[in-house]
Amino acid sequence: MRYSCCSPAFSGLSSLLLSGSLAFAAVVVFSACDADTFSQVVEIKLPEHAPRPVLVCTLNAGDTIARALVSRSQGILDGRNFDFPANAQLKLWQDGALFAVFAFNPQSRMYEARLTQPLSASRSTYRMELELPGFERAWAEQTMPGEPTILSAELRRAGVITNEGSRQDEIIIEIQDPAQEQNYYRVFVMERLAAEIEPGDTTVVENERYLNFSDPNFSEGSGASLIIADGAFNGRNYKLRFSTYPQQVIPEIDAGYVVWVYQISREAYLYERTYGVYRQNAGNPFAEPVQVFSNIQEGYGIFALGNAVRVLVR
Repeated sequence: MRYSCCSPAFSGLSSLLLSGSLAFAAVVVFSACDADTFSQVVEIKLPEHAPRPVLVCTLNAGDTIARALVSRSQGILDGRNFDFPANAQLKLWQDGALFAVFAFNPQSRMYEARLTQPLSASRSTYRMELELPGFERAWAEQTMPGEPTILSAELRRAGVITNEGSRQDEIIIEIQDPAQEQNYYRVFVMERLAAEIEPGDTTVVENERYLNFSDPNFSEGSGASLIIADGAFNGRNYKLRFSTYPQQVIPEIDAGYVVWVYQISREAYLYERTYGVYRQNAGNPFAEPVQVFSNIQEGYGIFALGNAVRVLVR
Protein backbone atom coordinates (compact mmCIF):
# COMPACT_ATOMS: atom_id res chain seq x y z
CA MET A 1 0.00 0.00 0.00
CA ARG A 2 1.33 3.50 -0.83
CA TYR A 3 0.61 6.72 0.97
CA SER A 4 1.58 10.10 -0.52
CA CYS A 5 1.71 13.29 1.52
CA CYS A 6 3.02 16.86 1.58
CA SER A 7 5.79 17.49 4.13
CA PRO A 8 5.68 20.91 5.85
CA ALA A 9 8.59 22.02 7.99
CA PHE A 10 7.24 20.81 11.34
CA SER A 11 10.16 22.05 13.40
CA GLY A 12 9.94 25.56 11.96
CA LEU A 13 6.18 25.62 12.39
CA SER A 14 6.46 24.57 16.03
CA SER A 15 8.85 27.42 16.83
CA LEU A 16 6.62 29.90 15.06
CA LEU A 17 3.59 28.79 17.01
CA LEU A 18 5.51 29.05 20.24
CA SER A 19 6.57 32.59 19.39
CA GLY A 20 2.99 33.55 18.53
CA SER A 21 3.62 34.41 14.89
CA LEU A 22 0.34 32.89 13.71
CA ALA A 23 0.14 34.83 10.47
CA PHE A 24 3.57 33.75 9.33
CA ALA A 25 2.80 30.19 10.44
CA ALA A 26 -0.23 30.18 8.16
CA VAL A 27 1.96 31.27 5.25
CA VAL A 28 4.33 28.37 5.98
CA VAL A 29 1.46 25.88 6.16
CA PHE A 30 -0.29 26.96 2.97
CA SER A 31 2.93 27.31 1.00
CA ALA A 32 4.09 23.85 2.14
CA CYS A 33 1.84 22.08 -0.37
CA ASP A 34 2.63 23.95 -3.57
CA ALA A 35 4.02 22.37 -6.73
CA ASP A 36 7.64 22.61 -5.53
CA THR A 37 7.01 21.03 -2.16
CA PHE A 38 9.00 17.97 -1.33
CA SER A 39 6.72 14.92 -1.28
CA GLN A 40 7.40 11.35 -0.38
CA VAL A 41 5.80 7.97 -0.84
CA VAL A 42 5.58 5.70 2.16
CA GLU A 43 5.19 2.00 1.46
CA ILE A 44 3.18 0.10 4.04
CA LYS A 45 3.49 -3.65 3.90
CA LEU A 46 0.38 -5.29 5.27
CA PRO A 47 0.87 -8.70 6.87
CA GLU A 48 -0.82 -11.56 5.10
CA HIS A 49 -4.07 -12.60 6.72
CA ALA A 50 -4.42 -16.22 7.78
CA PRO A 51 -8.16 -17.07 7.81
CA ARG A 52 -9.64 -18.46 11.01
CA PRO A 53 -13.11 -19.77 11.89
CA VAL A 54 -15.69 -17.19 12.96
CA LEU A 55 -18.52 -18.05 15.36
CA VAL A 56 -21.20 -15.69 16.69
CA CYS A 57 -23.80 -17.12 19.06
CA THR A 58 -25.78 -15.48 21.86
CA LEU A 59 -28.12 -17.56 23.99
CA ASN A 60 -30.50 -16.60 26.79
CA ALA A 61 -32.11 -18.60 29.56
CA GLY A 62 -35.46 -19.93 28.36
CA ASP A 63 -34.47 -20.18 24.70
CA THR A 64 -35.93 -23.17 22.86
CA ILE A 65 -34.15 -22.51 19.55
CA ALA A 66 -30.43 -21.77 19.27
CA ARG A 67 -28.95 -19.97 16.27
CA ALA A 68 -25.33 -19.32 15.36
CA LEU A 69 -23.46 -17.66 12.52
CA VAL A 70 -20.41 -19.48 11.16
CA SER A 71 -17.95 -17.99 8.68
CA ARG A 72 -14.27 -17.54 7.87
CA SER A 73 -12.32 -14.39 8.71
CA GLN A 74 -11.08 -12.10 5.96
CA GLY A 75 -8.23 -9.62 5.62
CA ILE A 76 -8.76 -5.88 5.26
CA LEU A 77 -8.23 -6.01 1.47
CA ASP A 78 -10.21 -9.19 0.82
CA GLY A 79 -13.45 -7.43 -0.11
CA ARG A 80 -16.80 -8.24 1.45
CA ASN A 81 -17.67 -11.56 -0.18
CA PHE A 82 -18.38 -13.27 3.11
CA ASP A 83 -18.44 -17.04 3.16
CA PHE A 84 -21.08 -19.04 5.06
CA PRO A 85 -19.89 -22.65 4.91
CA ALA A 86 -22.53 -25.37 5.12
CA ASN A 87 -20.14 -28.20 6.05
CA ALA A 88 -19.28 -27.20 9.63
CA GLN A 89 -20.04 -29.29 12.72
CA LEU A 90 -21.36 -27.24 15.63
CA LYS A 91 -22.21 -28.68 19.05
CA LEU A 92 -23.37 -27.28 22.39
CA TRP A 93 -22.42 -28.95 25.67
CA GLN A 94 -23.98 -28.39 29.11
CA ASP A 95 -21.90 -29.28 32.18
CA GLY A 96 -19.91 -31.78 30.10
CA ALA A 97 -22.92 -33.50 28.48
CA LEU A 98 -23.93 -33.03 24.84
CA PHE A 99 -26.92 -30.68 24.82
CA ALA A 100 -27.57 -29.82 21.14
CA VAL A 101 -26.28 -30.48 17.63
CA PHE A 102 -26.73 -27.69 15.08
CA ALA A 103 -27.71 -28.04 11.41
CA PHE A 104 -27.17 -25.55 8.59
CA ASN A 105 -30.24 -23.67 7.36
CA PRO A 106 -29.63 -22.63 3.71
CA GLN A 107 -32.37 -19.98 3.81
CA SER A 108 -31.00 -18.03 6.79
CA ARG A 109 -27.40 -19.21 6.16
CA MET A 110 -27.13 -19.84 9.88
CA TYR A 111 -26.80 -22.95 12.02
CA GLU A 112 -29.85 -23.81 14.10
CA ALA A 113 -30.79 -26.30 16.80
CA ARG A 114 -34.18 -27.00 18.38
CA LEU A 115 -33.50 -27.62 22.04
CA THR A 116 -35.19 -30.59 23.69
CA GLN A 117 -35.72 -28.39 26.75
CA PRO A 118 -35.48 -24.63 27.35
CA LEU A 119 -32.05 -23.34 28.20
CA SER A 120 -31.73 -23.55 31.96
CA ALA A 121 -31.47 -20.44 34.15
CA SER A 122 -29.25 -22.31 36.61
CA ARG A 123 -25.55 -21.51 36.82
CA SER A 124 -24.58 -24.22 34.36
CA THR A 125 -21.44 -24.11 32.23
CA TYR A 126 -21.94 -24.27 28.47
CA ARG A 127 -19.31 -25.06 25.86
CA MET A 128 -19.67 -24.41 22.13
CA GLU A 129 -17.43 -26.38 19.76
CA LEU A 130 -16.99 -25.62 16.05
CA GLU A 131 -15.26 -27.95 13.59
CA LEU A 132 -14.68 -26.40 10.18
CA PRO A 133 -12.68 -28.38 7.58
CA GLY A 134 -9.16 -27.04 7.20
CA PHE A 135 -9.00 -25.44 10.66
CA GLU A 136 -8.31 -26.36 14.25
CA ARG A 137 -11.36 -26.91 16.45
CA ALA A 138 -12.68 -23.56 17.73
CA TRP A 139 -14.43 -23.37 21.08
CA ALA A 140 -15.62 -21.15 23.91
CA GLU A 141 -17.09 -21.66 27.38
CA GLN A 142 -19.59 -19.59 29.33
CA THR A 143 -21.34 -19.88 32.68
CA MET A 144 -25.00 -18.81 32.79
CA PRO A 145 -25.31 -15.53 34.74
CA GLY A 146 -27.80 -15.26 37.58
CA GLU A 147 -31.25 -13.76 37.10
CA PRO A 148 -31.34 -9.99 37.76
CA THR A 149 -33.29 -8.88 40.84
CA ILE A 150 -35.81 -6.13 40.06
CA LEU A 151 -36.97 -4.12 43.07
CA SER A 152 -39.25 -1.63 41.33
CA ALA A 153 -40.26 -0.31 37.91
CA GLU A 154 -41.69 3.13 37.16
CA LEU A 155 -42.88 4.97 34.07
CA ARG A 156 -42.90 8.77 34.15
CA ARG A 157 -44.71 9.97 31.06
CA ALA A 158 -43.07 13.09 29.58
CA GLY A 159 -40.87 13.06 32.67
CA VAL A 160 -37.61 14.07 30.96
CA ILE A 161 -36.63 17.12 28.92
CA THR A 162 -33.94 16.44 26.33
CA ASN A 163 -31.11 18.78 25.35
CA GLU A 164 -33.24 19.84 22.37
CA GLY A 165 -36.06 20.84 24.70
CA SER A 166 -38.49 18.03 23.85
CA ARG A 167 -40.13 15.81 26.44
CA GLN A 168 -39.67 12.05 26.59
CA ASP A 169 -41.08 9.19 28.64
CA GLU A 170 -38.68 8.19 31.41
CA ILE A 171 -38.39 4.60 32.62
CA ILE A 172 -36.78 3.86 36.00
CA ILE A 173 -35.84 0.30 36.92
CA GLU A 174 -34.30 -0.30 40.35
CA ILE A 175 -32.12 -3.40 40.61
CA GLN A 176 -30.40 -5.13 43.51
CA ASP A 177 -26.82 -5.88 42.54
CA PRO A 178 -25.15 -8.94 44.13
CA ALA A 179 -22.05 -8.17 46.17
CA GLN A 180 -18.58 -9.75 45.97
CA GLU A 181 -18.75 -10.25 42.20
CA GLN A 182 -18.68 -8.25 39.01
CA ASN A 183 -22.02 -8.09 37.24
CA TYR A 184 -23.07 -6.79 33.85
CA TYR A 185 -26.51 -5.78 32.59
CA ARG A 186 -28.28 -5.16 29.31
CA VAL A 187 -31.55 -3.24 28.89
CA PHE A 188 -33.88 -3.56 25.94
CA VAL A 189 -37.31 -1.90 25.54
CA MET A 190 -40.32 -2.66 23.37
CA GLU A 191 -43.32 -0.36 23.01
CA ARG A 192 -46.50 -2.33 23.74
CA LEU A 193 -49.91 -1.37 22.34
CA ALA A 194 -52.94 -3.53 23.10
CA ALA A 195 -56.48 -2.95 21.80
CA GLU A 196 -59.63 -5.04 22.19
CA ILE A 197 -61.04 -5.39 18.68
CA GLU A 198 -64.15 -7.13 19.95
CA PRO A 199 -65.05 -8.80 23.25
CA GLY A 200 -62.50 -11.52 23.93
CA ASP A 201 -60.30 -10.57 20.94
CA THR A 202 -57.31 -8.40 21.83
CA THR A 203 -54.58 -7.42 19.39
CA VAL A 204 -51.11 -6.69 20.81
CA VAL A 205 -48.36 -4.90 18.86
CA GLU A 206 -44.79 -4.55 20.13
CA ASN A 207 -42.12 -2.36 18.51
CA GLU A 208 -38.47 -1.88 19.35
CA ARG A 209 -37.63 1.49 20.94
CA TYR A 210 -34.36 3.38 20.85
CA LEU A 211 -33.25 4.72 24.22
CA ASN A 212 -31.59 7.91 25.43
CA PHE A 213 -29.63 8.20 28.65
CA SER A 214 -27.63 10.67 30.74
CA ASP A 215 -26.09 8.14 33.14
CA PRO A 216 -22.36 8.03 32.27
CA ASN A 217 -22.21 4.39 33.35
CA PHE A 218 -24.36 3.35 30.37
CA SER A 219 -22.96 2.46 26.96
CA GLU A 220 -24.75 1.62 23.74
CA GLY A 221 -25.06 -2.10 23.12
CA SER A 222 -26.19 -4.10 20.12
CA GLY A 223 -29.38 -3.06 18.35
CA ALA A 224 -31.26 -0.53 20.45
CA SER A 225 -30.05 -1.85 23.79
CA LEU A 226 -28.01 -0.28 26.58
CA ILE A 227 -25.33 -2.03 28.63
CA ILE A 228 -23.89 -1.20 32.05
CA ALA A 229 -21.32 -2.70 34.45
CA ASP A 230 -21.73 -2.55 38.22
CA GLY A 231 -18.34 -0.93 38.90
CA ALA A 232 -20.03 2.21 40.29
CA PHE A 233 -22.62 0.38 42.44
CA ASN A 234 -21.28 -3.09 43.24
CA GLY A 235 -23.37 -4.77 45.93
CA ARG A 236 -25.89 -1.92 46.20
CA ASN A 237 -29.31 -1.07 44.87
CA TYR A 238 -29.19 1.05 41.72
CA LYS A 239 -31.74 2.84 39.55
CA LEU A 240 -31.38 2.37 35.81
CA ARG A 241 -32.80 5.52 34.22
CA PHE A 242 -33.38 5.99 30.49
CA SER A 243 -35.94 7.56 28.21
CA THR A 244 -37.64 7.27 24.83
CA TYR A 245 -39.86 9.52 22.73
CA PRO A 246 -43.38 9.63 24.23
CA GLN A 247 -46.26 7.40 23.30
CA GLN A 248 -49.47 8.78 21.89
CA VAL A 249 -51.93 7.85 24.63
CA ILE A 250 -55.38 6.91 23.30
CA PRO A 251 -58.13 5.84 25.72
CA GLU A 252 -59.09 2.82 23.59
CA ILE A 253 -55.51 1.50 23.56
CA ASP A 254 -53.63 0.00 26.49
CA ALA A 255 -50.20 1.60 26.01
CA GLY A 256 -47.03 0.78 27.87
CA TYR A 257 -43.48 -0.52 27.58
CA VAL A 258 -42.01 -3.98 27.94
CA VAL A 259 -38.58 -3.73 29.53
CA TRP A 260 -36.17 -6.65 29.29
CA VAL A 261 -33.40 -6.50 31.91
CA TYR A 262 -30.65 -9.02 31.22
CA GLN A 263 -27.77 -10.06 33.41
CA ILE A 264 -25.06 -10.91 30.91
CA SER A 265 -21.61 -12.44 31.09
CA ARG A 266 -18.47 -10.32 31.15
CA GLU A 267 -17.60 -11.53 27.64
CA ALA A 268 -21.01 -10.47 26.32
CA TYR A 269 -20.53 -7.00 27.85
CA LEU A 270 -17.05 -6.54 26.37
CA TYR A 271 -18.20 -7.72 22.94
CA GLU A 272 -21.22 -5.40 22.87
CA ARG A 273 -19.24 -2.42 24.14
CA THR A 274 -16.39 -2.77 21.64
CA TYR A 275 -18.78 -3.57 18.80
CA GLY A 276 -20.78 -0.45 19.67
CA VAL A 277 -17.63 1.69 19.43
CA TYR A 278 -16.76 -0.02 16.15
CA ARG A 279 -20.15 0.94 14.70
CA GLN A 280 -19.76 4.54 15.88
CA ASN A 281 -16.34 4.85 14.25
CA ALA A 282 -17.31 3.17 10.97
CA GLY A 283 -16.59 5.48 8.04
CA ASN A 284 -14.71 8.01 10.17
CA PRO A 285 -11.20 8.43 8.68
CA PHE A 286 -9.96 10.20 11.80
CA ALA A 287 -11.11 7.55 14.32
CA GLU A 288 -8.69 5.05 15.79
CA PRO A 289 -9.15 1.39 14.79
CA VAL A 290 -11.30 -0.63 17.18
CA GLN A 291 -10.52 -4.23 18.02
CA VAL A 292 -13.81 -5.98 18.72
CA PHE A 293 -13.58 -8.34 21.69
CA SER A 294 -13.53 -12.07 20.94
CA ASN A 295 -13.66 -15.09 23.25
CA ILE A 296 -13.48 -17.82 20.61
CA GLN A 297 -10.37 -19.93 21.08
CA GLU A 298 -8.63 -20.78 17.77
CA GLY A 299 -10.96 -18.35 16.00
CA TYR A 300 -12.86 -15.09 16.20
CA GLY A 301 -16.30 -14.06 17.38
CA ILE A 302 -18.40 -14.39 20.50
CA PHE A 303 -20.25 -17.04 22.44
CA ALA A 304 -22.30 -15.29 25.13
CA LEU A 305 -25.06 -16.05 27.61
CA GLY A 306 -27.75 -13.92 29.24
CA ASN A 307 -30.52 -14.27 31.81
CA ALA A 308 -33.48 -11.88 31.53
CA VAL A 309 -36.44 -10.60 33.50
CA ARG A 310 -39.43 -9.07 31.68
CA VAL A 311 -41.12 -6.04 33.22
CA LEU A 312 -44.25 -4.26 31.93
CA VAL A 313 -44.64 -0.57 32.82
CA ARG A 314 -47.72 1.54 32.07
